[in-house]
Amino acid sequence: MQERKQWEQEKLRKLGIVIGIAILLIGGYFGYNYWKNSTAKPAGQGSSAVVADVMTVEKKPMQRRIVLSGQTVPKSQVDIAAKYQGRISEVRVELGDKVSAGQVLVVQDTTEAAMTVGQNAATYSQASADAQVTGITYDANFQKAKLAYENAQATYNRYQQLYSMGAISKQDLEIKALELASAKSTYDILMNQNTGATPASVESARAQAEKASYSMQYSQAQLDNLLLRTPRSGEIGFKQAEIGNIAQAGQKLLSVIDMSEVYVDYTISERDLAAFTVGQMIEVNVDSLGKAYTGKVTYISPASDINQQFTIRIQLNSPDDKLKAGMFVRSVVEAEVKADVIAVPKEAIMNRNGKTYLFVVNEKQEVKEQEVVLGATGDTVVEILKGIEVGNKIAITNISRLRDGIKLAPKSGGNLNESGTAPAKN
Repeated sequence: MQERKQWEQEKLRKLGIVIGIAILLIGGYFGYNYWKNSTAKPAGQGSSAVVADVMTVEKKPMQRRIVLSGQTVPKSQVDIAAKYQGRISEVRVELGDKVSAGQVLVVQDTTEAAMTVGQNAATYSQASADAQVTGITYDANFQKAKLAYENAQATYNRYQQLYSMGAISKQDLEIKALELASAKSTYDILMNQNTGATPASVESARAQAEKASYSMQYSQAQLDNLLLRTPRSGEIGFKQAEIGNIAQAGQKLLSVIDMSEVYVDYTISERDLAAFTVGQMIEVNVDSLGKAYTGKVTYISPASDINQQFTIRIQLNSPDDKLKAGMFVRSVVEAEVKADVIAVPKEAIMNRNGKTYLFVVNEKQEVKEQEVVLGATGDTVVEILKGIEVGNKIAITNISRLRDGIKLAPKSGGNLNESGTAPAKN
């Protein structure tokens, strides 16, 4: 009895498995047919056909536009930084203040620096006086020694004559010889000091004076550097200086921005480089102000950067107070007109896995992916360099619903109107 019950349970389990497999197969069959019928029915046999516009490829003129975006750049921006560590004792400006070149903006504590300047000035004054006295003393001693030597020489010569006449003793002559030798020694010592342009003693004193002068000038420069001045006129655009704060050496405290001249820097590709020349007039739009300014190209970089990009600079004519540094701006520049090019609407392009495709339509209204190579870009169209030919038909709408082999039910079935390409502007 127990065995029969187990056998029935096993039979029911196997039957359930068979039924489940059957359900899956039936569901898969109907699902496949539904998918097939909804996507691959011939045109005109049901609502599953994709409706799309079709255009015939032609060659037409095309205007290329270059869209630029960048920022406003001031004539100059100068950062004012502390040269030495020290407490800030005065801040003489606020954000937005107009300042003139040479104006003192921030003062650091000058007490110690001023004391050092005073001490070094006193040292220099003393050393300078010592050098002057040394020079005067040397000159006096030299002249005295020279005169003494000349007198001792004359006396000795006279005593030699007297000795030869027997008027004086040999001892008297020897005494005068010793006096002559002493005078000559003193004179020679001073003379040996004067072998150069300046006697050694005087030169040493003057060197000490020059050293003291350098120390005085250096300490004065340190004192002056505690008075932070602006080298240019402009407006305070950054301020991080407060009385009582300790400024570190090199710390940025202020920025002075000169907006008397306003520039715009744009980055362009090598392909667009030929569209710009120095002196060219360009309209610059500042969307945040709702205004447009005219400007002149003043600079084109002679070499590309690491990204193979070039920089052009435009100087705006008649800038006003509403313009600020770093504002977003844009320009649209009409580039060359290309005649007889194959161009298709941008919406007809499909990008996948780094490649670009169009859907080409055959006589049976079936589509096939065709890889293409793009050229110039216009407002609404893209130039096709390779992949399709004149006379080909392509789908230009509902691209996301298309794939190889699907049939179309075109709206127009013929050529797209002239809006499919961008005509050249006169």
